Amino acid sequence: MFLARYGVALAVLVFLALALSLYIPFLSQSPTMDDRPVFFSNPVVRATDGGLLTAPFFADTFRPIWRPLTSLTLRWNWLLWPEGRAQAIAVNVVLLVIGAGLAVALLRRLGVSTPIAASGVALILVHPVMVESVMRLAGRSELLAQALLLAAFVGYVTWAQTGPASSRPVAIARWVLWGLLFLLALTAKENALLLPFLVLGYELVASPVDARPARTRRWITVGMVSLLVVSSWAGFRAGVIRGWPHEIKRNPTPDYVAALTDGERRALALSLPGVYVAMIVCAERPLPNYGHLLSRSPEAPPIELGKPRTFGVHTPSHGEVAAGCAVLAAGLLLFIAARRRWPTVALGGWWFSVTLLAGLPLLKTNGHVASGRHLFLPLLGLLMILGPPVEKLLRSGAGAIARRRAMGVGVLTLVVLILLGFAARPVARAWTEHYKLMAYLKAHAPRTPEEPLYRGMVAIQAGDYAGAGQQIERSISLFPRNPGALLNLGLIRAQQGNSSIAARVLGDAAVVAALVYPGTRLESRAHMALGAVRLEQDLDIDAHAAFLRAIEADSTNIDALIRAGMIEIRHVGGARDGIRHLRSALELDHAGLLGPLGEEARELADRAERTLQRIEAREGPYDLLFNEEPETLQPGEGMLLPE
Repeated sequence: MFLARYGVALAVLVFLALALSLYIPFLSQSPTMDDRPVFFSNPVVRATDGGLLTAPFFADTFRPIWRPLTSLTLRWNWLLWPEGRAQAIAVNVVLLVIGAGLAVALLRRLGVSTPIAASGVALILVHPVMVESVMRLAGRSELLAQALLLAAFVGYVTWAQTGPASSRPVAIARWVLWGLLFLLALTAKENALLLPFLVLGYELVASPVDARPARTRRWITVGMVSLLVVSSWAGFRAGVIRGWPHEIKRNPTPDYVAALTDGERRALALSLPGVYVAMIVCAERPLPNYGHLLSRSPEAPPIELGKPRTFGVHTPSHGEVAAGCAVLAAGLLLFIAARRRWPTVALGGWWFSVTLLAGLPLLKTNGHVASGRHLFLPLLGLLMILGPPVEKLLRSGAGAIARRRAMGVGVLTLVVLILLGFAARPVARAWTEHYKLMAYLKAHAPRTPEEPLYRGMVAIQAGDYAGAGQQIERSISLFPRNPGALLNLGLIRAQQGNSSIAARVLGDAAVVAALVYPGTRLESRAHMALGAVRLEQDLDIDAHAAFLRAIEADSTNIDALIRAGMIEIRHVGGARDGIRHLRSALELDHAGLLGPLGEEARELADRAERTLQRIEAREGPYDLLFNEEPETLQPGEGMLLPE
């Protein structure tokens, strides 16, 4: 009776103690990974921008991600504890515990006893795959979305089991609440779109069989409410993204699989369930971002710049793809085979396959390839699969046998819990400092190019250009298709006076950027840097062509506009283009960052316009008239260098 009434509350207290014991030693204020654009440098989170409903989730790069509820909770964190990353992680711990408590409530509704449900969820709570969601501030979105999704699902199952509402207002209130939870989950993270599909699985196998008319009404109502919520959310989201500033759209987030063909990307996606199973059984450590993609193969295929089908990314074997498909198929076959005798087991197979499938980049790239942050809901599906058989095992024997079995299951659970906790600690420790995270990557994914690139950037900040060049060269050797790495290496070689090597590397950077990130700020910066080197080599024609390509990629590139304009304005054939480019640069320089260079550009533009007027009066040739006035600035002097 006590467990029936207070079991979930007691489980939540135990979960809180477990989570705090795991994460308290690793609370840290130091930003890691993308904590800065999400939290520390995000103007919406810092409450310096009121546009919470229209702001992008990431402040520095274009990712079509809009999560206002998550941003709102991070803003509350900032208002209570400015720059308090440790406090934000503590809030993440609480959200994880809330989601775990809702998981226990759901399992109980599906017929799993409180001890079995709580024991299984405790294993998820301390599993290493959950660490990134807690320790990474962007992981707040997963924790919020899954808690709200579970709350909506638990409510739905409760209403289905208790029968129709006592009155029409109560029924309307139920569906309004369900739709509100669904909408809030969507504004936390997009994967909440799974909710109607999970409800469908429940109705197909686990809903009360003696309530078919009521079930039909629920199906119709779920469809109507879901359509209303999703269409409203999708329409508003699309309008918000269309209104985002031009400069954000010009700065995309890196996508290492952007140039793969559809078939190659789908093969990669279908191999990932095997990677996830390896993470679940701790045969493979969870790695952030693209760590798995870039470190799994000992040999990368050759790359040819300018050819989109050659890419420095491991393509899975037929066996890996078959294994991944088998994992998905096993869950769906279990859903079909067990739907009559073991409805909860069948629902678990549905949950496992559907939630795992939703995290795969089958139709388009999704910003991550293999992330343990996707695994809370699939793991909950596994608990649905394992819970009823364990219940039957414990209840099938006589008193002494049942007690021995229960003790054995309890001891085994405790041992696995301890082992998982110890396995999660080094992962949590890695997320306390960015350099520790890079060291973790180096230890467990030595072929990942992110670690040497990070060391190279640190060396640049310290002024150690020789060391920076060595580290970035190593990163490029591991993954030659990173235009950012190529750009930085080219700038280092230019700084060291190796203009010929710098031009070759920057040429590669421009080719790769134009192929992988066409029409972006990164492509523009690569062309601009190449043009600057060509200008130093007195190759004005090549430099001018590079500057024009930089402007074509990003018409807001002030440096490229200035450089192109100062070359064009010295000859009558390019004078009008030069004036236009210089005027555009001055108009874009709202903050006055050009300083004296801006004054020089304005003077040159005015001077060119006066010269053109004198030509119309036939006072002489353009070159002679333009050069009659004192020279103030050469095309290669005083220019801003790319970041």
